[in-house]
Amino acid sequence: RQCGLGSVGQNCVDISGTSAVAPATGVSITNSDFLDNFGGSNNNGTEFSWVTGLTISDCTYRRILGNAVEFWQTVKNATVTRNR
Repeated sequence: RQCGLGSVGQNCVDISGTSAVAPATGVSITNSDFLDNFGGSNNNGTEFSWVTGLTISDCTYRRILGNAVEFWQTVKNATVTRNR
């Protein structure tokens, strides 16, 4: 996924449940490329809020101005492994 020259606060992938009571569940991101998200400040590769059961593995994050992986609100049972 190439997000490009975004403005402030744009993410390549942004996944959010409704609340801590109604989270997004069973999210898996594997073998993905997140590239060139560097236009403004706080442009993240991936951002998650209110998620239960998250796996991120074997992904490449390159030229991301913000965080490669950013968590907001409640995130439970998250595994982030083997990423570059």
